[in-house]
Amino acid sequence: MLVLVMNPALAGFDDFLEISREIQRLEPAIAIHILTPRDKPEDVPAHKWQWPALTIGIGTRLGEFIPARGGIMQAQTVKKIDQFERFKSLGIATPMTARLDEKQNYTEETWGEFVVLKTLPLTLTSGGEDIRMMRTRRLARLCATGEIWPVLGNRTPRLVQAFVDTGKTPTSWRILTLLGRPLHCVKNMCPVLRPELDADDREIESAIVATNHHKLPKPYAGSDMRSQEFEPEILEFAQRVSQAYPRIPLQGIDAVRDVNTGKLYALEINGGGNTWHFSSPRAAKSRAEGLTREIRISQFDAWKVAAEALIAAVNAEAS
Repeated sequence: MLVLVMNPALAGFDDFLEISREIQRLEPAIAIHILTPRDKPEDVPAHKWQWPALTIGIGTRLGEFIPARGGIMQAQTVKKIDQFERFKSLGIATPMTARLDEKQNYTEETWGEFVVLKTLPLTLTSGGEDIRMMRTRRLARLCATGEIWPVLGNRTPRLVQAFVDTGKTPTSWRILTLLGRPLHCVKNMCPVLRPELDADDREIESAIVATNHHKLPKPYAGSDMRSQEFEPEILEFAQRVSQAYPRIPLQGIDAVRDVNTGKLYALEINGGGNTWHFSSPRAAKSRAEGLTREIRISQFDAWKVAAEALIAAVNAEAS
């Protein structure tokens, strides 16, 4: 038996109904129930709990739903610094990352010529606010003189991340994976050209380097900022990245490519939810601007991929 737990506030029920139908077409022997975090085990007929079961929270934690038996996989938020350490331990390329510490000596030997400062609270980084590019030597100087927080404007905790040069048009990829298999891939682009790297500090630090910056949607159309592009190498890289956290079934993986070397880097996985953009409220605007639900599904035949992944998981982990 497969129990799919979904959050109606973050995704559309019909998506999972269609995936369930595809599972039953491919593997009719698997009984499927679609529930929410507010449901109870009693919402599944008691006799079915006698069967081997697997419960998967797709883009959500299970909440009040505590399965009577079987394996469990669900959403989980992982701190960015913990992700960095995990990627590094597995040999997955990722930019040097640490919490901003004004007592730290930031050197170009460790961090490169430039760094990107990012706020730790997800409510800020999710909209690109307070993401600032800076020369490493200037960061070191500001920390040494105690001027870093006045320059940043507040003492909101921040991360320091080594800058990966993706070109004059800052670019990143978001790959949505389910159980390690890509369902959808979007190339995100910042239509505002990045300053030349020999520009003065003021220009460097005023640059918009986040492809999701909240100021961009007003003057630019969705087609200026995102496209349904992918490269096989990027999908393969995302599959490898997803295996760093194999118990988190749904992951929105952010990756970048160094324009000078071609090397791919994992920025982070988003495993806590709000990444199911086939129907999420968060992506309503981008769907209205052209990346429709149907177009997203058709990119990789997402429902078939999802069904195959879920069948494999049930066969491997139901108990």
